[in-house]
Order: sequence, then C-alpha cells, then structure tokens
Amino acid sequence: AKTDLTTRYISGILRLLTNGEKKLLQAVEERRVPLCVAIEIATSDDERIQRALHEAYEQNLLRGKKLLKVRAFIEKRRAGLNGKEAKVGDPESLSAHKMLKAYRDETTRQRAIVKQAHLCQRQLLYVVSAMKQLFTDENFINLLRAESLDSLPQYLADKVL
Repeated sequence: AKTDLTTRYISGILRLLTNGEKKLLQAVEERRVPLCVAIEIATSDDERIQRALHEAYEQNLLRGKKLLKVRAFIEKRRAGLNGKEAKVGDPESLSAHKMLKAYRDETTRQRAIVKQAHLCQRQLLYVVSAMKQLFTDENFINLLRAESLDSLPQYLADKVL
C-alpha cells in the first residue's frame, strides 16, 4: 500500500515526531512551514535557524506572510516550551506498519465524516423541498401566522422562499 510520500519526507516527519516536535509537525502539515525548514528549526541553535530562514527565503521556499508566520512561530517557540511535547518513544517503536495503520485509520475517519456530511446535506434538501411545497399552500401560511410562527431561520428562509 502506497501513500505517495517520499522516503525523505517520511523520515523527516518521523524525526520531528520522535523528537516531540508536535507544533512544528502541525505547522508542516498545515503547510505553514516547509519540512526542511522545520527540521532545521528542530535541530539547530538560533544562528543556524536564522541562516536556514535566510536560505529558505533565497530559494523562494518562504516569502511574505509565510516568512512572517515562521518568524512568529520561532519567537513563540523561544518564549515557550520550545514547541516540544512529550516524546513519542524510541525510533524503533515507530514502524512503517504503524504509520500506515495510523494513516489508514485517519483516512477511514475522514471518509466517515464526509459520509455524514452527505447524509446531512440530503436530509436538508428533503426538508427544504417539503418546506417549499408547504409554503405554496395558503392555508398552511395562514395557520403559521395564527400561531405566531411566521419567521424562519435566515439560512432556511433563503433556501425556501
């Protein structure tokens, strides 16, 4: 089973994970920080970090807002816990099989979320369709007015009326 991730990328992610660099890992996953820069941040002192930022800028890896976000991230890291959390364990405890299982579990979870979203969307379409039919009936509208139920949530009103 392939994940379309390079060996270099996976080893970089593993390096961050085994060093307890949860925040850096999250920044990489959210594409706020390139992996090579994140590894440099995790393994370097301040001078090397500045050099790495400069190189990333020169190579067009970090520009504009992205560069500012990385700088802010580094400043928070210096001020706080260095962005580290408890270590995951020995590098040996993270096998390719465990990573693949975690990847598959996450994929399954996300598929379930998508399936639930589609179900909710179908149910909403059903409700909107039924409401449209009901609002064409003048007797129903009069009944709603008589019961002081003449308002709808804005989202539903936009769909129905």
